[in-house]
Parts: sequence; structure tokens; C-alpha cells
Amino acid sequence: MVAGDALRRVPDALDELVALVESARGVPLSASCVLPREHVLDLLDEVRAELPRALEEAREVLVARQELLGQARDRRDRETGEARVEADRVLGAARTEADRV
Repeated sequence: MVAGDALRRVPDALDELVALVESARGVPLSASCVLPREHVLDLLDEVRAELPRALEEAREVLVARQELLGQARDRRDRETGEARVEADRVLGAARTEADRV
């Protein structure tokens, strides 16, 4: 299965289950309804099968996100340090020039 499919399929299957219940024929004088057993069981089996994959994919996305954030922080810190060094160099050169003038 392509990465992300499980993440998309679980909510779709749950939405389909909700739609089935919402559109189900009601049993007179009760809050019960009649549902297509096989269809509901198939959807529940699908959710049961896909949920662990979806959770693993979500975990992988979070790990990748943390890695990217770490790389971005490292780059920011490195470039900020380099900019400070360059600013100090330029400021020193300007002071030297000002003192010379």
C-alpha cells in the first residue's frame, strides 16, 4: 500500500459507517435501525486491518517532522553564528577605518 493510503482509508471507512447508520431504516417504536451486516462487518474489518498501518505511518510522519525541525534549527543556528561572525568582522573593520580617519 502506498504511504498515506491507510491514513486516508481509515477515516473514509469510518465516514462510510456513519453514513450507513444515518441512512439506515429505523425500527418502528425504537431507537434501533437495520444495517447491512456484511457491509458493516467488512468496513469494520478494514478499519481493524488499516488502523495499525495508519498509526505507524503517522508515527513515521512525526519522526520525519522532528528530523526536519532539528535540521532547520541546526541550519538556523549555524547561519546565525556565521552572520554574527561576519557582522563582528565588518563592525571591527568599520571601527578600524573610523579610528584611522
